[in-house]
Amino acid sequence: MPTASFESAADSDIEPQIRDPELRRHRAMEQADVSAPGSLLADDPSYTHSDASTDGRQSYIARVADGAYNYGAIALDTYEVRALCSDTALAFGDLKMTAQVRGAHTNIHNRGAAVWVRRDGNWLLTAYQPTPARSL
Repeated sequence: MPTASFESAADSDIEPQIRDPELRRHRAMEQADVSAPGSLLADDPSYTHSDASTDGRQSYIARVADGAYNYGAIALDTYEVRALCSDTALAFGDLKMTAQVRGAHTNIHNRGAAVWVRRDGNWLLTAYQPTPARSL
């Protein structure tokens, strides 16, 4: 069940504002939709992958377009949003998916942290950092 922690009651509307673009981002990943990142990514994002490679806006879109990343269904098991201020929020999620990454099949289970900023009224992903989850 999604939970949210906010700095004030006035920020309680940020969670659904972040959840929507997060779900659109995951849907775009599943469908290899190269048009969606244009409306979801900031101009200068730092998008880190499970293998520690990092993409900016153009390189991420290019890799999706050329099929370097081919994601199966993405399961978001837990979800939390923390508002840092009215225009910056952190989103945390436990993600499970299968993928073809540069032709190799892999199962991915990450705990991810996403930084969202509001620019000109739109929430944009400015950073993403996954941490591979493992059983202890």
